[in-house]
Amino acid sequence: MGQPLTVPLPRLDGSAFDWSETRGKVVVVDIWASWCGTCAASMPYFAELQKTLGDQGFLYVGIDVDADVRAGRAFLAATGPGLLSLADLEAPYVTGRFEIARLPTRVWLDRRGVVRAVQEGFAAGDEDQVRREADHLLREPGP
Repeated sequence: MGQPLTVPLPRLDGSAFDWSETRGKVVVVDIWASWCGTCAASMPYFAELQKTLGDQGFLYVGIDVDADVRAGRAFLAATGPGLLSLADLEAPYVTGRFEIARLPTRVWLDRRGVVRAVQEGFAAGDEDQVRREADHLLREPGP
């Protein structure tokens, strides 16, 4: 924690992604896979949170760790349409580099792009914890 997050990954659609697009925003980086039932349960919540808080500077960035990008695209279309997600085509790049042991895992970035918190899993009631973290970071001043 306390370091900027820079993970050189493309969007699920194959287009380039630059972390400068997140500058000045509170970002939840959600590491997921299409075979993860808990990930499927969390996606609609994040889609709603993006709609609700997006104009305040909140941004969801998913990282799909599936070996087949087609599975990730289909999963996202069904569970979290419209959410920005990146493809970890060199899996386990993300899970290995950041020692991710459980999916989903959320990495919270403040408006300066610095890692502020890491949360593993997603269960009933975690929505409140996620919302508190988002609200807390959104209240902090930008860079």
